[in-house]
Amino acid sequence: MYQGRDRRGGFTLVETLIAALLGLSAVALLGGMNPLADSAGVALQRRVAVRAAENLRAAWPGGQAPVDRCVRPEGWLSLAPDDARLWWADAKGWGAWAEASAAPPSVAAPQIVYEIALVAAGPREGWDTPRDAPAWIVVSWPMREGRGAPVERSRRQQWSTPVWVDYR
Repeated sequence: MYQGRDRRGGFTLVETLIAALLGLSAVALLGGMNPLADSAGVALQRRVAVRAAENLRAAWPGGQAPVDRCVRPEGWLSLAPDDARLWWADAKGWGAWAEASAAPPSVAAPQIVYEIALVAAGPREGWDTPRDAPAWIVVSWPMREGRGAPVERSRRQQWSTPVWVDYR
């Protein structure tokens, strides 16, 4: 009596190729989702930056920006990290803005993520803001790299919104 072919345990070449193809497809799909996750993260950071700017603006007495804390465009990039004209916000878009005399938080603190400045009108190449606005709230992030080293303002992502400054 013929028993047929003696089959040993294992996979055939076709089964192995199909399994390899499925595995590579899964890796490609997961790798393709990485840019989506990155763009979602940037979108979330931008929403928090908007919230930080709105929270700061709401804290100004009478809704008027403090002119004494306004920075000229050419001076913004060279401000020291602990300059009194800057505000800071945490990862949720909040900062200690209730008191004008409040000392700036330690810039090294890990909860401080966003730096906020009131920048006077001037040319801003690549910024999506109206040209006739007298000042902008500029929110920039991240302030520190993973190792804790400060990030230059020119290398940060930026979000800005026009703010009317009453000079009366």
